[in-house]
This record gives sequence, structure tokens and C-alpha cells, in this order.
Amino acid sequence: MKVSEVTLDIIKNYGKIEDEFEDGNLNLIMPASKAYIIGRTGLTIEQIDLYEDITIAYCVLCLDMLKNREYTVKNSKVNKIVNNILDMHCRNLL
Repeated sequence: MKVSEVTLDIIKNYGKIEDEFEDGNLNLIMPASKAYIIGRTGLTIEQIDLYEDITIAYCVLCLDMLKNREYTVKNSKVNKIVNNILDMHCRNLL
């Protein structure tokens, strides 16, 4: 599945979110997650659709942004799966 095909319902299903309470927040987070992936990898919006593993990173990022909404965090460890997937596709080699 391509990142562009991921809907709000797919994110909610992936995160086991059953109610509509977080829909507004997820609608804000979904484009922000795409922007993060584009900025981190240097790929275009069209290019991220070429890699199905980026879809998993996208879903995890959306849910992580939903869960961690504070400026400071206790555990500042990066999700290794997301980090590895995005590093594999990174074009920003500076």
C-alpha cells in the first residue's frame, strides 16, 4: 500500500482507535507525518509512494505523534523501526 492511499480509518485501525474522539487530531497529524518523512529522507511526495515499507513508518509516526503530544518527553529514544526504514531511503546525505 502506498502512503497516499492511507486513510484516517486505516490509521485508526492500525492503532486500534475505535472512537471518533481523536479524528481531528489525526487529521492534523497525518500531513505532518508526511512532511517529516519528506524532510528526513529528501524524497518527494511521489517518491515516498514507491516504497511500501515507508507506509509502516508513516502509520507509526502518525500514532507516535498522537501519543506524544508534549514538548518534553521522558523517554527520548527514537523508534528503531521507523528510524531504520527512513534511513534506508534517505537522500539527504549531508
